[in-house]
Amino acid sequence: MQQLPQAFKDQCVTCHSSSSAMNGLNPFGEDFANAGQNIDAIGQFDSDRDGYINTQELAASTFPGDPKSYPGSIAAPFGLG
Repeated sequence: MQQLPQAFKDQCVTCHSSSSAMNGLNPFGEDFANAGQNIDAIGQFDSDRDGYINTQELAASTFPGDPKSYPGSIAAPFGLG
C-alpha cells in the first residue's frame, strides 16, 4: 500500500482529532507520523485499539484513528463506505 488511499488523504480526521488539520493528531496520525508516513510500517498496528488493524480499517473505508469507526460499524464517516 505504501501510501494512504486518496479518499483518506482528503479527510483531515484520518490523522487529526477533528475535521480541522490544525488540531492534534489522533492515535493513527501519531503512529503514521512516527513511521515517517509509511503506511506499510503501521499496517499491522491497531492504532485506535478497537480490535481491527489499520489495514483492515482502511480496506473497509473506516477510520483507523477513531475507535467508534470500524469494519461493520453502522456507517463510515463522511460517506467513505
